[in-house]
Amino acid sequence: LPTEAQWEFACRAGTTTRFWTGDDALGLRQAEWNEDPDGREPHLVGQRAANPFGLHDLLGNLAELVQDTWGPNPAAELRGEVDIDPLGTPGYSTQRVVRGGWWGSASLGNRSAGRSRMTTNLPQSYIGFRLALPIDGVRRGVGEAPGLNAALRPHRELAEWVLSLPEPRRVEFSYHVSSATRVDEIPPWDIEVSAVTIGAGEHLTDDDFLRFASIRTLRKLSISSATGRFPKITDRGIENLAKSPVQHSLVELRFQGWLDNVSDAAVASLNRLSPLHVCEFPAAVTDAGWRQLDLPELKSLSIEGAPLGDIGCAHLANLPVLRVLVAARTPITSTGLQSLASSPTLEVVDVHGCPHLTSEDVLQFRVARPRCQVVSDLPPAADLNWHGWPADAPSPAIAPFTAEQAAVSQSAWAAYLQVPVEFTNSLGMKFRLIPPGEFQMGSTIHQLTDSVSLSREPGEWQAHLVAEMPQHRVILTRPFFLAVHETTQAQYRQIMNDNPSLFVPAEPGADGSPPISPNHPVESVAWLQAAEFCEKLSRQESLSPRYQVVQDQFSLDEAGVGYRLATEAEWEFACRAGTTTKYWVGD
Repeated sequence: LPTEAQWEFACRAGTTTRFWTGDDALGLRQAEWNEDPDGREPHLVGQRAANPFGLHDLLGNLAELVQDTWGPNPAAELRGEVDIDPLGTPGYSTQRVVRGGWWGSASLGNRSAGRSRMTTNLPQSYIGFRLALPIDGVRRGVGEAPGLNAALRPHRELAEWVLSLPEPRRVEFSYHVSSATRVDEIPPWDIEVSAVTIGAGEHLTDDDFLRFASIRTLRKLSISSATGRFPKITDRGIENLAKSPVQHSLVELRFQGWLDNVSDAAVASLNRLSPLHVCEFPAAVTDAGWRQLDLPELKSLSIEGAPLGDIGCAHLANLPVLRVLVAARTPITSTGLQSLASSPTLEVVDVHGCPHLTSEDVLQFRVARPRCQVVSDLPPAADLNWHGWPADAPSPAIAPFTAEQAAVSQSAWAAYLQVPVEFTNSLGMKFRLIPPGEFQMGSTIHQLTDSVSLSREPGEWQAHLVAEMPQHRVILTRPFFLAVHETTQAQYRQIMNDNPSLFVPAEPGADGSPPISPNHPVESVAWLQAAEFCEKLSRQESLSPRYQVVQDQFSLDEAGVGYRLATEAEWEFACRAGTTTKYWVGD
């Protein structure tokens, strides 16, 4: 199980508000199940919006067990000090922390800082759990997954396969020049192709882009090369693409390799692709070309290795909605980087491998734009060392941060740790990488006063509210994986050969309520049962267990790399997902 700190970090996901959706309870409807009008029973997992870390059902559906033992005020003795990798309050072994609201709770119970408790061996029908997994556990569990082509390649010619599809004909397919499937096999009839992935792009020529004249609905085009280069594509090829009907539909264009023979002239063709949101275009385009770039909807631009200079940086800083700029291995200087700092929209800048930048340049940028994440391989300045991580490690996820920054942080840490952002285990459980970071855990005095005044339940419930104080800074130094969904009844039965849930699969109710299915979350699980589930699943996947349960006696092996619950801090960090509001959706 996650610790309480891990849970809150994941829940907040960079937010600082009451909920990860914000401070307004009205914004919760996109993310929560609660008493009105849904308060009759649990719901299928994954039906509400995911938070910025990609996690579902952190607000409502079931309250969730975490690893920590209960303490009435876990930070009361901190007196403003930082809490690093907290594991809960010692000495309270008979009760465990529960985080998140449930299907019958008011919105007040779904705040990112909300916490309660349960007796270790006493199950409740409104409490379930989601799993956490250490990085080493994922490394050992990742196997060779079949590629998209291997899984979906049709047995007939592409044209025959497309024509066999039911109406309306929408297809996402992969085309490899070296295979028998060719672009000219796409029939010119009324089909909709939303995304095309082209492999072996080193063989592409300018004339191949004329084939897109029959595709009027293409939104995403990704071209890769086994050699990392596209020697046969010139400015004319980009022009051919921009003249095709895709100029009105294409929102994502990625060349995953160096465009050897593309020059400044290609920028005029790119400008014709006015709907573009994402563009990966590593080419020898100079500042003279970048000064002409005019894509009003462009949010992400990757030009790694391009001869980008200070003048080009000044122009890119003025693009109206640009959020992500990958300018790695470019010759920009401190002047260019400071020009980028003037952009009001940039949230991520990647400048690793830039030979003319120094650690001090990066520090100045961070001071000027503290909310913008900088990806750099430079050794940190003296005051930027972060808890023993090597100098080439990505920046930690320090709240507050946005959904886009959360995604970039997950990708950067996944690449650094050589693990996927999302991992699927033998039961089909999906896990998302939660990067290390910092956040404010718990409630402020203002949020606490507001919550107490709204509470309709005196006594123990208000005592739980008080236990959220004081709000304090928490640092999570270790990345981890957290389940995207709460553990389902089917998954629990597969490991434990039992389903303790009060709400079990059945036909629709007489009142028309939807039926309970095996994909509803398992509830009525005692903390020790959840720990035993973690142990058995770990052994099934040949992972050394983190937990051991023998005759209702629990032991913890810190060296184990198997499944566990998140800590309370991990849970809240993941729930908040960079937000600082009452809920991750807002206040």
